[in-house]
Amino acid sequence: MKPIPFVVCLIAVLAPQPGRADDYALIWQPSKASDTSYSARIGVRMPLTLAPSLGLDGGLVAGEGGAVVDAPVAAWGSIKLQEQSAPAGTVTQTATGRLDAVSGSASLTLNYYKKHIATPTLNIERRSAYAVSYDGSGGSWGGLRASQSIRVTRVRSGSSVLAEASTTDSLEKVNWGLAVEQRLGQQLTVKATLRDETGGEGAVAKLRADYRFRW
Repeated sequence: MKPIPFVVCLIAVLAPQPGRADDYALIWQPSKASDTSYSARIGVRMPLTLAPSLGLDGGLVAGEGGAVVDAPVAAWGSIKLQEQSAPAGTVTQTATGRLDAVSGSASLTLNYYKKHIATPTLNIERRSAYAVSYDGSGGSWGGLRASQSIRVTRVRSGSSVLAEASTTDSLEKVNWGLAVEQRLGQQLTVKATLRDETGGEGAVAKLRADYRFRW
């Protein structure tokens, strides 16, 4: 699939119809990875059932001499299959798709998120994702990728425990991990993790500290 005709066609589809522009929420998310690498996400969120969104991810990568060495373009879309909000928690389920306009590779992902407020000081969060992909270059479908995680957080102390597991190549490879996090103030978080995978060299333990600063 040639990228230029594809982009032109998709822009025509994304363009809001006259008289309905106010009903569409425009999406514009530019970013700069380095001095020679830029990307942007553009699209629209439509006021319809399932809240569909669709658009383009574009990028530009230049070499040291300024010549363009890569210009990736991909179409994306998403819908909300479920969205519930209550005083005791929230539930969200979405489906997303992505198509590389240059290589023809594609992926489809189903995401699920649930947050349960067990007590005024204890939150329980569960996330799951299932994905299948197609390799446009090789002309083959990839195996199923799945991931599950559960996090228990004590709100007042800022501490949480996380357990997660994931699989690739249709259950041929399984990874698991355990983590303990402690928030120290508004900017600093300390995290200890233990990870392992089938066929690996053994469990790996790490300790890291993250500091956030906004200006």
